[in-house]
Amino acid sequence: VSKLTTISELWFDFGHIPIKAWKLLADFCGTTYLWISKTKIDVTVLNDPDLSKIKTLFLVDVGLTEMPCLSSLTGLEHLFLNGNQIGEVNLQSYFDAEKGTHRAMPNLKYLDLRGNPIFSMCTRIREVFTNRSMVIRLNNLRLCHPFSNVKHEMKKARTSPLNLIWSIGVGCHELVKLVVNTDLKHLYLLISSSTFILCTNVLWLLFY
Repeated sequence: VSKLTTISELWFDFGHIPIKAWKLLADFCGTTYLWISKTKIDVTVLNDPDLSKIKTLFLVDVGLTEMPCLSSLTGLEHLFLNGNQIGEVNLQSYFDAEKGTHRAMPNLKYLDLRGNPIFSMCTRIREVFTNRSMVIRLNNLRLCHPFSNVKHEMKKARTSPLNLIWSIGVGCHELVKLVVNTDLKHLYLLISSSTFILCTNVLWLLFY
């Protein structure tokens, strides 16, 4: 393990994820970027202080039906939950009614929920997502902090035509650009113009 110095990115895209394996890499290699897709996973396992160094997390098409509580990922800045079945952004798991306290995610700047059938959002959202730069992306809607008129914006968006989104902003110095090749069989993700990743079977990002 001592020879494993740095592995900044981890990708998992298969039937069952080896929890111990990626926790080992995250703990000893300083991994900050984790992509999990089409994989069976207990999301509660991810809410672990040992993974607090993760800054970007993709949980793509992993069968989520509700908003996961990831408050222990204190370093998380970008969260992608595309292609799941989340209908309601319910944040009650962040609140302790008995103690009258709640957990926040102050460093989270970007939450992407596109590809989910969102119909409702928790009214206490600003208490959890406190970062003033916070942006939430829905299928055809962009919500910004302080989320003062979310209900109205969502109602308005439901009556507007859906626009294709060709880029996903993930920070001031980082942009994920989607480029589809001519035969539409592959989707390319270009991250910060320095990392080239070939990804298949995720065309729903454009055509869902």
